[in-house]
Amino acid sequence: MGFGLPACIGACFASGERTICLIGDGGLQHNIQELELLKRYNLPVKLFVLNNNAYASIRVTQNRHFKGNLVACDPSCGLTLPDTLKIANAYGLKTFKLNNQDGIESKIREILSCDGPVV
Repeated sequence: MGFGLPACIGACFASGERTICLIGDGGLQHNIQELELLKRYNLPVKLFVLNNNAYASIRVTQNRHFKGNLVACDPSCGLTLPDTLKIANAYGLKTFKLNNQDGIESKIREILSCDGPVV
């Protein structure tokens, strides 16, 4: 968790090409400050953040090995995460929100065709 965005930034610098990153909302929290690099260098990174209610991998592990005794992994045990779009906007990044699959293909095409970074 947390490696997706820094790895994507490195791949983008190395290739000089548009780079796509799929990351969970909890994983993004580990290196969310790297959104500043996207803005500063105007990197053509398209960051798709999946809302999986915080730390999905930790939740799966706790369900599997600790009989569902959840601690600090999602809203059911008190964990809250900030609004990703508000943070991305605070960094001056272009944002989109996809709530469902209606027209998703055209929305993704639009996102991928944007210049610079998009969250």
